[in-house]
Amino acid sequence: MLPKVNTFHDLELQIKEEAIFKLLLQQINKDFLLIGMDYHFESSINANDFMVTLKQVIMELVDTNFELFLNLLYRIDLDETKIVSIITSEQDVYSKITFEILKREWEKVWFKLYY
Repeated sequence: MLPKVNTFHDLELQIKEEAIFKLLLQQINKDFLLIGMDYHFESSINANDFMVTLKQVIMELVDTNFELFLNLLYRIDLDETKIVSIITSEQDVYSKITFEILKREWEKVWFKLYY
């Protein structure tokens, strides 16, 4: 059964498992490539640096190429209305968006690994 992940800290604990982390990097790199994003996370990156860098990449994507950002949401199968509600809340928007993206990608990896 999929573990409950309600906070960024919960997600961090799940992501820091080495097997999950490596697969998560592969999944995100794959999804970025499939939407035409020219960004690749190296396998040597640690989990903390990865999460900080991903937030920066998402910030830049939202600010400079919103259409590509929407393609990413579609590609990873993340509910666009959830993201729109986060964007309109105006409170720590980029952290919340990054959390939702990481959570969805982690869910995909977790299911592939355990089922």
